[in-house]
Amino acid sequence: MIFLWGGLVLAAFAVAIYDIWRDDMEERRQREQDAEFMEEADMVKLELYRNERDPYFSHLMGCNACHAPTERYCQTGAELRRSYRVAYHAHKIASMPTRQEQIAYYKAIDDEIKDAVGAMVASRKEGVAA
Repeated sequence: MIFLWGGLVLAAFAVAIYDIWRDDMEERRQREQDAEFMEEADMVKLELYRNERDPYFSHLMGCNACHAPTERYCQTGAELRRSYRVAYHAHKIASMPTRQEQIAYYKAIDDEIKDAVGAMVASRKEGVAA
């Protein structure tokens, strides 16, 4: 009789351990999937930012009329700088973890590029979600 009781306790204990292990494995799998999605989303955001940054920096290095420290730009340089600033701020906002941080940062941006930054952040969220 004692052996039967001990076997039942051992079986119940084994089932409980298995349930805990299974739940842990499911949570671990979900965390890995979330991490993979976040890595993809971050790579998309970074690539969009680089697409604006690289032409701007390349232009600055080759144009004699543009001088970034004094904020003197030719027409092409000014357009590239504006698109770079919009992409930079949109990338920075999209990378922030909380909505409160995003709102505070957005309020501090220059008025001249706020609308463009907001539109770019919205389009990136739609692009990543699709």
